[in-house]
Amino acid sequence: MFPYILFLILFSAEPAAGGYALAAPSSSGYWAMTWGFGELHHVDRDGNATVIDFPSPGWTSVSALAVSGDTAALRVSRSAYDMVLVITGDSITEEYGPYSRAGAPVFSRSRDLWFTADGTLHRNGISTGTALDAYTIAVDGNGSRVAFCDEADRLLMLNINSGDTRILAEHRRFYSPMFISFGAEQYLISPSLDGEILLLDPESGARRVLAEGTHPCWMEEEGLLLYSVTEDDGHMITSGEIWAADLKGNRRRLTFTPEVHEILPFCSGGVIEALNAETGAVVQVEGP
Repeated sequence: MFPYILFLILFSAEPAAGGYALAAPSSSGYWAMTWGFGELHHVDRDGNATVIDFPSPGWTSVSALAVSGDTAALRVSRSAYDMVLVITGDSITEEYGPYSRAGAPVFSRSRDLWFTADGTLHRNGISTGTALDAYTIAVDGNGSRVAFCDEADRLLMLNINSGDTRILAEHRRFYSPMFISFGAEQYLISPSLDGEILLLDPESGARRVLAEGTHPCWMEEEGLLLYSVTEDDGHMITSGEIWAADLKGNRRRLTFTPEVHEILPFCSGGVIEALNAETGAVVQVEGP
C-alpha cells in the first residue's frame, strides 16, 4: 500500500499551520500531522481535509502515524503521562492509558493494534503480560513475533508465545524495523543510522544492504521499496529525491526535482505521493 516515484508536482491539499510533518496512506486518501503536531488531518482523494481535534489542550504527538484502512493510531503525551489514541473517520474512537510511558503504535496485517506501555507489550489496549520496553516495534503477519531495537540499537526478535528474545543483528545502529510481505515470503526491513537500509530474513537473521537512504516504505503491489535520498547542511534538508529498490537490490531514481525536496514517500489508491521538506506540502510523483 506504499507507492512512490518520479516527478509530477501536484498539491493534494493546502498544508495547514505551515505544512505537514508526517503523512501516511489510508484507504480513501491519507492522514497527515501538521508541523508542531498541533492538528491531525484526514485528506480524501479530492483534497478535502477533515481536522481531528485532540481531547484537550497541551497534547503533542511524538510518534509516526500507524494506519490500517481508514483508522489511524498515534501516541500523544503531556508532561506527566502518555496515551494512545485511535481515530476512525472524524473522531477519536479509543483512548488507551494513561501510561507513565508508551511506545509508538503499529498495526499488524490482521489489524490488531500493538504498542508497548509501562514495560509490557499491549495488544488492542490490553497488556499481554510480556515484558518489553522499546519505543518502536514491528509485528509479523501472524502476530507471533515482534522485532524491536534495544538501548544499544541492536535489532532483536521476540517470540510472543514463548517470551524468548534473540539478537537478530548488531554492530549497526538500527531503528524503526518493519515486516514486509511479497508473495508467500515475509521479510524484515530496517534502516540504520549510518544510512543503510537492510533486508533481513526473520528466521536466520541473514541480511544484506538493500538501499542507502531513509524513510523506507514498502510498495507490495510492485515489490518495491521506496525511500528518500537526502542531503542537508546540518540544520535543514537541502536536497531530497525518491528512489526505489527491488528485493534483488536493483535501484533506480524516481524523481529529478532539484527545486522540490521530496521525503517520506507514501501511496494510496495507486497514487504515489511524498512530502516537500521545505514547505510540508504533499506532492504527487509518477509511478514505476
